Parts: sequence; structure tokens; C-alpha cells
Amino acid sequence: MIKNKKEYFNKLLSLLKNKELAVSILFVTRSKEDDSYEIHKGNLSDELSKILRELCLRISEKSYSNPEKKSFAPYDPSQKGSNCTEYIEGPELDQIQPILNTIDGTPYDLKKLDKKFLSNLWFYVIHLSDGKKEVLFFKKYSQGMVLTKGWGLAWTFKSGNFDKIKKDTFIIPDKSDCVLFDNNLIIRSKGNFEKIFNFIHLIEENAKAAIKFIEEKLPFKIDNFDKIKTGWMEHEQKVRKLNNIYSTKILEKIKPESIQVLIKAGILNTVTTKKDKDGTLIVSSTDPWEILHILDDDYVKSLLTGIDYEAPHKKRIKK
Repeated sequence: MIKNKKEYFNKLLSLLKNKELAVSILFVTRSKEDDSYEIHKGNLSDELSKILRELCLRISEKSYSNPEKKSFAPYDPSQKGSNCTEYIEGPELDQIQPILNTIDGTPYDLKKLDKKFLSNLWFYVIHLSDGKKEVLFFKKYSQGMVLTKGWGLAWTFKSGNFDKIKKDTFIIPDKSDCVLFDNNLIIRSKGNFEKIFNFIHLIEENAKAAIKFIEEKLPFKIDNFDKIKTGWMEHEQKVRKLNNIYSTKILEKIKPESIQVLIKAGILNTVTTKKDKDGTLIVSSTDPWEILHILDDDYVKSLLTGIDYEAPHKKRIKK
């Protein structure tokens, strides 16, 4: 737990205000064939070092000048759309240590931004240090970061060196996906954080566990399920939905007869049902999302208005 968030973020801002910080930028490539990583370093001009420090300070001042007004909570892969800023700390950082070890290794000199390098570029890290304390800003790379026009934070690159814009440019957005400082990793973009540190595999494992439960223990069957589950696992948002279904244990509580009630009420527009020879309900749908909404108990009726809602983000009322 971040024991004193005001003190913690004051230390972060104080470090970033130091105009003498050493600043470097590291590019991490990932080989999809063997899931191996390499780190590359390009040289920065003094002007770009100053720009990067000011960028990181600006990002941090905007988000953390008044931390007492923000809520912070430990990372939870099952939560989506939370109002809290999530983080990982202490021993939990061991889960991302392999990537951190890569960053701490000896970098290759970055000679050129060729097609092979850019196709394997996974994320980059802005590293700032006063010699005693350090802070790292992580950003997932996307193809849109390479342009051929001038822009406020776009750079030229030639013979291993970065400088201000003149022609071919590499864009550094005014954003960060996560920040590592003083043994805490503050998550700013959950999806990109999970991709950078390969947390997505945990979500995929939960999704597979949900599918296993559906196949073996659900009190009703889903028609053409082999095809449906394959489609689910090929779509990231559906995988995340399955992760949520697994983590909340909703599957254990679904009543098959309630599905037919929703159909009769006109709430499930693409769903039909029938029974097999043993009397087990079989649910069919032309929309794989509607099946997922059923499995995640997304359909609720307001006690105040009687209006039916699709409500994927639910907070259970404790009585």
C-alpha cells in the first residue's frame, strides 16, 4: 500500500524538478518468435534531454500535484473501468522483474530506425536519475509514432543520434502508460501496462478457466460452443470479458430459467432456447457478445423505475 501518497508524490515531483537530472531513452524490442527482448539506446541532444525531463514533470504535475484527491488500489486484472489508480509494489514487482532486468542490461547502440526495428519495437522507457534516485516512464509503442512531418515533440534520427525535427521524425507523445519510482509502479494505462509487462497472459489463463467452467459445470449448454469459444479467444475484449466473468464467480449463480424470462421480456434479441433429450436448456445466439452478457449477469432491472438496463459495471450492495 502507498502509505503516505502525498509524501510519495512530493518526492517524485521534487526529483523531476531537478534540472541536472541525467536523462536517457531506451527502446525495447520483442521477438514474437521466441518472446525474447533486446534493449537499444539512442543518444540525446542536450535540448531533447531537457524536453524529456520537462515532459515527465508536466505529466506528473498534471496527475499527482493533489494526490489526496485520488484513490489508489493494488492492481486487479479482473477490474475494468475503475475510478482508482492501480499500482503494484514491493514483492509484487517480482512479476515484472524479467522486463526490468532487460532494461538494466547493456543496451545495443541504436543505429537506424529501419522497418525491422520498428516492427519489433514493443515499448520505450524514459529514464531519469540524480545518481541516487531514479524514475522510469514507460510507453507502449505504436506505428503512429513515426511520421515525416514536424511536431512539438518529434525528433530527427541520424546515425544513432536524436535531435530536433527537420525531416524524418520519431514522436514522443505527451503521455505515459506507467511510472516506476521508489519501489512502486503506478499504472496509468491498464491495457498498455498489461501488454508491456506481459500480464495479458494472466487474463488469458482466467479466460480459459472460465471456458472450462462453462463447458463442464454450467447448468445449461451453449449451442455451437466449440466455434464460439474459439472466436472469443481470438478477440482481446472478449478475453477480458471472460476474465471478468471468471474473477467475479458469477457463473455459479446464473439460473437457466431466468434466460427465458429475459427472452420473453424482449431483452435478449438474438437468443433462442431449446431443450435436449435430458431436459437441459440449450442457448443459441447469432451474437457472441449477447452470450457473454448473459454469462456476466449484465442485465438488471431498476427497483426505482422498473427500467431494464445492460450494466456491465456493477457494484454489489452490501446489506
